[in-house]
Amino acid sequence: MMVALFLSGLHMLLVLPVHAAMVCDSGSRSESTLPILESECPIGKGVWGQKAPSHEEQSFWIQCGFVKPGSLRSAPSQLQNAVNQPIWLKPDVSGDRCLVGPYQSFENAKQDLLALRLLPSYRDAFIRSTTQKLTTTAPQMVAKKQPPQHQDLHSSQQAVSEVAAVVLTPYMIAGKHGHQDCLCLF
Repeated sequence: MMVALFLSGLHMLLVLPVHAAMVCDSGSRSESTLPILESECPIGKGVWGQKAPSHEEQSFWIQCGFVKPGSLRSAPSQLQNAVNQPIWLKPDVSGDRCLVGPYQSFENAKQDLLALRLLPSYRDAFIRSTTQKLTTTAPQMVAKKQPPQHQDLHSSQQAVSEVAAVVLTPYMIAGKHGHQDCLCLF
């Protein structure tokens, strides 16, 4: 009986996948409409050059900004229109990272990165690579540009948030930070 139970357990171990994808959840901030990545969700290291990293099990993010904590309440419409994946914030010690993804393919991430870099505010965006597959529990729908409506308090706040993102984003990239600020590979 014990041998049969042992063999049954051993069979179950052999059937299970070796590398299960990590599920990243989102927290929420009352003042933000962007999903907030939980702190345990890995964002990986910066990828420089055209060649994809060689890990078998990996996912990719596009880092589109690094802003003061709480300054980006919603995604700028030009950012939403340029990418095909959800936009997230990831709190860090000295600010919030703006991330797009996760992507399961380097080629898809690179394609969105090229579209994003056509926008002046995002020319320094870059790809990050994790060493494991990532999924999200409830990906946010990527909002496409809506027709203009009347100016109200909410749209005024969104306009201020978009301006803050454009003004603060260059801090993150283009050599205007130290290695410890973005954890990039230079």
